[in-house]
Amino acid sequence: VVRAWVKEPPDPARRSRVVELRFPHAGVTAHLFLKTYDYAWPDRFRTLFIPARVKREFRNLQGLSKLGMSVPEPIAYGQTRSMGFVTCSFLLTKAIENAIDLRDLADRKPAPFALPNRRERRALITTFARRLRRCHDDGWFLHTSFFKNLLLTKGYSGYEIHLIDVPFARIWRNRLRPEAGRLRDFACLAKGAIGFLTPGERMAF
Repeated sequence: VVRAWVKEPPDPARRSRVVELRFPHAGVTAHLFLKTYDYAWPDRFRTLFIPARVKREFRNLQGLSKLGMSVPEPIAYGQTRSMGFVTCSFLLTKAIENAIDLRDLADRKPAPFALPNRRERRALITTFARRLRRCHDDGWFLHTSFFKNLLLTKGYSGYEIHLIDVPFARIWRNRLRPEAGRLRDFACLAKGAIGFLTPGERMAF
């Protein structure tokens, strides 16, 4: 997968790469995202005897979806190991169409659709808060609930918030200390919300 679809060589300055893929077939275009990880020494030591990050994220996407959180559909994952160490891995997910992340919205970048009004914003906040509460009650803590990982879309059924990039949603230390996991999720969200949501909207959440 990596040799076929990732044309640029690994960059020592960053471990992960994301490639957008489109495959036309029978009049329909499959729109996917391919995320790859390249592990050089000494980072490979962190992969010994533990599941690869892509495997954890694949399972996390499945688990969060079952809890009602809107996430990308996971398609496949794979890895190569040498002497037990992960050297390269990939995660393939279905793209979320016509989306903009909340960090870009906070920076006043244009959205591909009309933005929600006050009533619709409140409905989005309430829905996402209830979904997050359900995840927390079930022992799932997102850990990376930054605004850049929250996507806003508008479809036939209205507006929706989607969560991406969740390799640490079931990290062991948050399950051992659930209050710390809950507070981290709130802190990540609150940092992005300042200047983006009104004080009343933040209190409602």
